Amino acid sequence: MKNKITMLICVLITAFFCNVCVEPILAADYTITTQADKVYAAEYLKVAGPFYDELIDYSYYLTNNKLYDDAVITDASGKMMIASNDVINALRSIECPDKYKDLNEKTMNAAQIAYNISSLIFNYGYGKISEQECERELQNLKPKIEPTFAAFSSALAEFVDDNSKSNHSQVIDGGIIVNGRTMFPVRGVFEALGFNVEWNAEEKKAVISNSEHTVSLISGMKWFRADGKEIYPDVPQQLINNKLYLPLRAISDAIGASTTWDADTKTVRIMYKNTAVTVNTATGTVTQTQPPTTSQTSPKQTAAQTYSSIKAAIDSGDYSAVTPSFKKAMDSYEQFFDEYIAFMKKYENSNVTNYTAMLNDYTNYMNRYAKAMQDMENLKNTQMTTADSIYYVIVTTRIQTKLAALY
Repeated sequence: MKNKITMLICVLITAFFCNVCVEPILAADYTITTQADKVYAAEYLKVAGPFYDELIDYSYYLTNNKLYDDAVITDASGKMMIASNDVINALRSIECPDKYKDLNEKTMNAAQIAYNISSLIFNYGYGKISEQECERELQNLKPKIEPTFAAFSSALAEFVDDNSKSNHSQVIDGGIIVNGRTMFPVRGVFEALGFNVEWNAEEKKAVISNSEHTVSLISGMKWFRADGKEIYPDVPQQLINNKLYLPLRAISDAIGASTTWDADTKTVRIMYKNTAVTVNTATGTVTQTQPPTTSQTSPKQTAAQTYSSIKAAIDSGDYSAVTPSFKKAMDSYEQFFDEYIAFMKKYENSNVTNYTAMLNDYTNYMNRYAKAMQDMENLKNTQMTTADSIYYVIVTTRIQTKLAALY
């Protein structure tokens, strides 16, 4: 990114980052009291928790942009666009009780701002808009960012706080900080959330499960598996003082829980299906030791290198890191649009004599389009690996470019 744009991005995202952990400032009562409340809260947490974590990670990419090349920031912006758009669509589809309408609205507003920022950076990175246009639009967004994200983070914190209290949140000591990342003890937290935890001391492997999720992880590995998908946290799971620890962000990746950090008390509140756990890091040991890897680069540098290496491999035609079923689905999605574009060009560049045939063809493509959109919606609801997310952005960008050329 050019220096002027990079500096402006840092100003904007810092305004966000300074407000994602603010104390609740609302007087709203978000306590779950009815079945309708419970249904909404479960659906909301599936959306808002992971989105909050995506915002945190995206802010790290932008505020530490000197660690990354332009492609990494552009691709991270593409992922943020997808996440923000998914939040907006999901919240629009949820039946929202009146008591949660302001929470819903504040979350959607934050998602819209995040989408606007990331789409500008994404389009600038791919040369679709000029530096001047990008800078102008980012400046226009600047006054809205701080109040919008403050309102969202405050409302989310209030929601979690109300329901932590109503559900007699358990407090677990022993959370620690490793290389700037909060780590929590696996057994204590997951068992408090209602999961079964099995530990194989010989293999240093834990299997965590309930009726909906199965998570398996091995101490020291750079990845773990959640419901069949490989997830790469920026700090690996590891044994510390004979206890297995996992980075906080991984809990939302694994089971869709919502997490909120309280900087004053140095605690983390975790909400999963109306069950709350508070992890106290103030009483745990704060350490800055390196994780058990051979690399001496920082976790963020390692994440950036992993991201860049996967993208470079995909760009060169090596798709081995992409989940085969995911690649097949994305290729089929792109093939449909290739056929649709060929159809449009065929009739655009010829004198149509058989309108009935043309209309029949068009109707067929519209039916296939509806199915393709539904298949894509289902695909986006699956948990993507980093490689899957990169391939998703690459394919959808190619499709958008082809459609833009058509019209």
